[in-house]
Amino acid sequence: MDKVILDERLKEISKYNMKIYNWSKTAYCTPELYFEPEFENDIVKIIELAKRNNKNVRAIGMAHSPSDLPFSDEYLISMNKLNRVIEVDPEAMTITVEAGMKISQLNEELVKHGLALSNLLSISDLTIAGMISTASHGTGINFGCLSTQIKSLTLLTDSCGKMYCSETMNSDVFKAALCSLGALGIITQVTIQCENAFLLEANQTPAKLNYVLDNLDVIVHSAEHVKLWWFPHTDDCIIWKANRTNKNSSPQKISYIRDILFGFYLHQLFLYFSRFQSSIVPKINQLIFSLTFSKPIHAIDDSYKIFTFDCLFPQYVNEWAIPIENSIYAIRDLKRWIETTGTKAHLPVEIRFVDQDDIWLSPSYGRKVCYIGIIIYRPYYQSLPYKKYWAGYESIMRSYEGRPHWAKKSTMFKHELEKAYPKLQSFIKLQKQLDPTGLFLNPYLKRHFFGENVDLKNLQSKLANETELGDDEKLRIMRQTLDDPALFLSKWGRFLEKEQLMFFDRLRDDYEVNWHLNNLQSRTSSSSTLAASRNINPTARHNKQILNRRYRYLITKLDDTSYFSDEAMEQREPLLYQDYVGQYTSQEEKYPPFADDVDLVDRILYDIDIDNLSVQNGNYVNTGNGQSSTTIIDSSPRNGSISINAANDVEEEVQQNSTVASMDQRIQISDEEREQLRADLVDIMRERFFGGNDPDFDYDAVDFNEEYDDINVEEQEIHDKYFDNEDPDVLDSGTGILDY
Repeated sequence: MDKVILDERLKEISKYNMKIYNWSKTAYCTPELYFEPEFENDIVKIIELAKRNNKNVRAIGMAHSPSDLPFSDEYLISMNKLNRVIEVDPEAMTITVEAGMKISQLNEELVKHGLALSNLLSISDLTIAGMISTASHGTGINFGCLSTQIKSLTLLTDSCGKMYCSETMNSDVFKAALCSLGALGIITQVTIQCENAFLLEANQTPAKLNYVLDNLDVIVHSAEHVKLWWFPHTDDCIIWKANRTNKNSSPQKISYIRDILFGFYLHQLFLYFSRFQSSIVPKINQLIFSLTFSKPIHAIDDSYKIFTFDCLFPQYVNEWAIPIENSIYAIRDLKRWIETTGTKAHLPVEIRFVDQDDIWLSPSYGRKVCYIGIIIYRPYYQSLPYKKYWAGYESIMRSYEGRPHWAKKSTMFKHELEKAYPKLQSFIKLQKQLDPTGLFLNPYLKRHFFGENVDLKNLQSKLANETELGDDEKLRIMRQTLDDPALFLSKWGRFLEKEQLMFFDRLRDDYEVNWHLNNLQSRTSSSSTLAASRNINPTARHNKQILNRRYRYLITKLDDTSYFSDEAMEQREPLLYQDYVGQYTSQEEKYPPFADDVDLVDRILYDIDIDNLSVQNGNYVNTGNGQSSTTIIDSSPRNGSISINAANDVEEEVQQNSTVASMDQRIQISDEEREQLRADLVDIMRERFFGGNDPDFDYDAVDFNEEYDDINVEEQEIHDKYFDNEDPDVLDSGTGILDY
């Protein structure tokens, strides 16, 4: 990579050759330039540099997000040094701070002034800007997400420069920026509404799941803050409640044996052992509950100490918000699904409750919600199977109008998001106004908001009918592709051999890389014929994308042409045409079944096709006499259905009584039957088109053309393939050791 010309200040705060991981090491990026600014003006300079060099730029805090949301392989800005207090207003009970301040530091600053946040997250090791940008939440049915505590903010944008936003100033931008995912610009300052410091009295009580669900509404409203933990593979729960109190402080005493030895070290060790014997996971959940959660716990302490806790070790996390009225049904369905599928689920399933708000992209926009979060730990950063669990969980959440937590990786993309978020189109319109060149976009945003897995600027140049990209732009796109394994596989993976794809196996911990590898390897393992003849088994799941594209092309292009005219079908498939149409036409219209250009090989292939269609569809019976005496037994919905035995009886009778039609005589059938036969022939020709059996058609022009993606079908296919199964991602080599 060529070094960019920087002024003296940018040289001081920039670094090359950085590799940035998120906290759980489930995602990473390798930015061309990594900046650690100390002042807002530094960020202004970085934005100007990015615009001059046509680079994307993103701001990152503690990288606590389990997804790739904050990452960029171009310019990345660490906000950690912008962590100063700007102003405290004791009368209004507000504090203005720089957006890179961590929640833990903010709590310490508030204590100095006798203030506290009304509600908090479970973790405090993330920045205020990160908390705002993802509408992160705590729990409490009458408490909104944490962004609802923000009074105003400062936003650095591309087209409008520095903007001050609040309920009364740039109010639309304010409502969008309170959950902006970094798409509108970079938040540099925030003013937060606080309250007087207070103590919380927390009670944690063990309970049974059925009791909890039968009394859920009462429990949720029984305290200011309520959350539940269910321990999968058991009927055990804990109910956690917290209320403000004037009682004397009585902090929880930490037990080294219970909380440290059992709750952390042995728990992690047992989970590591489960890599080799997954059947012990239910026993681990039972043991940890018994050792650390089976007895009531009571504590009174400063609010921020009660709200937060240690989230243990690295993990995969998924969390969706559903309307609170659906929560009981969703939890029961999740428990039933885990039990019936044998899926191994780690503890806990965390259940929290959040009030509605009017923030455009908040999962709690317009409705009170129940957040249901699941987890699979990564003991010692080692992976365990999670995709099957994720797929079943997401399917259940979708069925109950779920919206995923933005900071966590999910398979909800643009088409579904538009249905889930009434203000999404308003948000995208505003994003294009504030960031017309896509300066602040990254793969996460392109993937979810724009349905893209390609370089946005390259796409924009094509839409603008630019005839050629400059050399620098080509080089940049090439480098971006080479530096992003998932992007590389999406663009070029289909040209790699199976042995070459194996070089990417070490990157399978990356969510997208793993999906592309599963998709590509399933294709190469069953499609040597595909490479040569484009012949596809229409029932194979891994070829659905190609079939969807062919179908889209057929209904938008071919159906309006002469592709299915009698002349065209006769030219492509003279034998099929004769059997379905030709023998029932007059002598003048008739086409001989064995033209000079139809050789023995063609005839054999034709017979094989007919036999295959008989097996697949059960509605073709060939007399096998080498002539044109094929009888049709229609089991399609048009004429009802027949049993296999009935079909065999008919076939035997046909073979006994069939007569060979004279080549010089038209077989007499009704016009209705002729139309039915022609419709059947068109159905076969359509099926043969899908299967890649037209040697004169350029299938590559359709198969690899994203123009023919049907967004409704495509997004469901993305979901299905993302979580297809755990093979070959997880294989049992016969040693009892799971291979990743």
